[in-house]
Amino acid sequence: MDIIQTDPTNIKVADGHNRFRQDLGDIEELSKSIKRTRQILPIVINRKFELIDGGRRLAACILAGVQVKAVFEDVADPKEMRELELEANLHRKDYTPAEYALAVEELHNFKVEQHGATTPGTSGGHTLEDTAKLIGKTKGSIINQLQMAEMIKAFPQLKEAKKASEIKKAYKGLEKVAAAIEGIKEFEQKVKDKKDLFTLHYTDAIDHMSEVPDNSVDILLTDPLYGIEHDKIGISVGGRTGGKSATGIDFRDDKYKALASYYFLAKESFRFTKYDAHGYIFHAMEHFNYLRDIFIECGWRVYIKPFIWIKRETGGCNVPTSWPSDCYEQIMYIRKDASRIIKQGMPNWIECPPVNPTEKIHKYEKPVLLLENLLERVALPGQMLYDPFMGSGSSIEAGVKQKLFCTGVDNSIEAYAVALERMSKLND
Repeated sequence: MDIIQTDPTNIKVADGHNRFRQDLGDIEELSKSIKRTRQILPIVINRKFELIDGGRRLAACILAGVQVKAVFEDVADPKEMRELELEANLHRKDYTPAEYALAVEELHNFKVEQHGATTPGTSGGHTLEDTAKLIGKTKGSIINQLQMAEMIKAFPQLKEAKKASEIKKAYKGLEKVAAAIEGIKEFEQKVKDKKDLFTLHYTDAIDHMSEVPDNSVDILLTDPLYGIEHDKIGISVGGRTGGKSATGIDFRDDKYKALASYYFLAKESFRFTKYDAHGYIFHAMEHFNYLRDIFIECGWRVYIKPFIWIKRETGGCNVPTSWPSDCYEQIMYIRKDASRIIKQGMPNWIECPPVNPTEKIHKYEKPVLLLENLLERVALPGQMLYDPFMGSGSSIEAGVKQKLFCTGVDNSIEAYAVALERMSKLND
């Protein structure tokens, strides 16, 4: 098949043969490309120099003022010419989103290699803007394609995606899986090396939080004193209101001291957690709006509603003739801007029975299953969990079971002791 070169104005559209493709796209950019790199693919014409296929290339050559490459197809019948035009366009396969992204990346890298990279404060070199001009796109579009190319190279299976949006969505899921796998490897290696998966501290939470390094914690899970004077109103030994706790661990649940601790927690936790951290804060129902405001003030994003822990169908009440039974508790969910929920679609309530009173080792102990449910929504193996008010250590047990590295703190020697005992049994 001979390829000829001719003046593009010599080629015409046959009388009464309106081209099927009316939108020729960005002819100016194609014209610049042909002028710069030459016409690679010839157009198709018949012996009368009537156009069969390649209308965009022909228009671009006319605009560029260059000769057009063409090949002959021996056909003159208008119906047959239309058939060839439609066949050529209908069977032409566009780049898949993955192919397009990788092609843009290869072109950009080739140009950088050819002309050098740009250096801040100096002129010269090939820029993202230069690549954008080459293919008639915006700089933002080029950045997007280069990012997508990196995703595809990281996970080659993304090449199968039919849409760019599918690549990005699938990448997020694959990235989570990859992170989880790496986290499990790290966790299992620590177990193999007999390194500590958790550390417990007997000290004041305020002092300890002040020393936690910036951007070091992935998950904050904690259950501070509620500030509702529970030590005075709770049912204790002998069924009396107030008095000695059956667990032997007693506290003063002072309102103002508790709220001050929450405020310090809000401020310090925003500092020492990572940019994509999550947090769960147990609290009294009557303090939710106040606590939400202070955590927001300190920079956290806070879910507008509390999580609900449904403890039982029937509950306890010190004055059952006046008030309904208490059957649930609230948990405040907080997050940083870049955080993402791992296990999506789960409800904002959890039904889980409380720790059996005969098995409870701490007055305010939360069931491990409840805490694991909270963690599996947001945590990846190998991440760091921190609880500055750990009590008996149920949060630490839940974290280790979810393959997290955990740090717990409590200022009660009794709580610290039972937490140590709990975790020693877990290690056994």
